[in-house]
Amino acid sequence: MSLVVLRGVVRDAGTLIELADGRTLRTVDLLTDDGPINLVWEAAEAPGDVDDGEDVVAVGGLRRRFFRTGGRTVGVTEVVLRRSVRARRRAVVERALEAVFAEEAAAVRS
Repeated sequence: MSLVVLRGVVRDAGTLIELADGRTLRTVDLLTDDGPINLVWEAAEAPGDVDDGEDVVAVGGLRRRFFRTGGRTVGVTEVVLRRSVRARRRAVVERALEAVFAEEAAAVRS
């Protein structure tokens, strides 16, 4: 999975999506300079600050998900959120990025 770091403003409070396998995902739109990006995570997990209108730095993995709706297959690209912190707190952002990169490095080594 590709690791991405994004900065933007959370555009809505989020939506719950029920998957066919029974899992529930929460999704929000992150409005970036390049347009809106869909952030998604397991509803039972809390990846950090994702409040409506908040300027955040989000770190996650890029994923393509396919599902059927209205008799056709639809694909969406989304960022599976691992961490999210308020952008105005630079030291907190730096620590969050360091932690995620350390986790990725450990996963690659194992």
